[in-house]
Amino acid sequence: MRGNQASRGLILILLAAIMWGTVGVATKYIYQVSGTNALSIGFFRLLIATPVLVAFCWFTLGRRAFQIARRDLLFMILLGGAMAQYQVCYFAAIARVGVAIAVLITLCTAPVMVALFSAIMLRERLSGPALLSLGAALLGTVLLIMSGGGANVAIVPGQTLAGVLLALASALGYSTIALCTRTLAGRYHPLQPITVGFAAGALLLLPVALASGLVVSYPLGGWLALLHLGLVPT
Repeated sequence: MRGNQASRGLILILLAAIMWGTVGVATKYIYQVSGTNALSIGFFRLLIATPVLVAFCWFTLGRRAFQIARRDLLFMILLGGAMAQYQVCYFAAIARVGVAIAVLITLCTAPVMVALFSAIMLRERLSGPALLSLGAALLGTVLLIMSGGGANVAIVPGQTLAGVLLALASALGYSTIALCTRTLAGRYHPLQPITVGFAAGALLLLPVALASGLVVSYPLGGWLALLHLGLVPT
């Protein structure tokens, strides 16, 4: 039974990784077919996902879906802020350094941040092999970035530095998501914090996106890519 559960977990992680990998490609495509910006993409992804998540949450849990303690609701709102930060910074990084480098930095540094923050905030012990793995992950990330991550992207010093910093900020947001969900795990169905988080993130992003110029005009392909971001990897 335990072996089957572990295998199922690994398959779910693999599927999540595959779907997560499509986010950067879809985002790059949206940039190519429209004059959009990171805030607009992030807002529409959250906006499209929210009603679908609400429907799934209600269908799965019924009235229990929104029985949430006030203290935990604050955690879920923080989760929404982290979701908004992670996505906007990630989309902005893609515009500056391309998909490959943005994905490498975010994907490789987020686990390092999670492990360090877990040790500091949750008192989780880091073993010797874990520390060695984290060091290897950081070194590997640096080497991949220096090689350009296999991407054919023109290197513009100012843009590259900004892109790297934005990708690191995205990883920080992703780490916050992991820590918030770790705190809530066991007390709620996984759909509950995600649904509240996406709704809160959309509400938090709306005034910022409007102030910076919310882009609402996209060709059909752009809208389909936004729908993909909101429905599939979500």
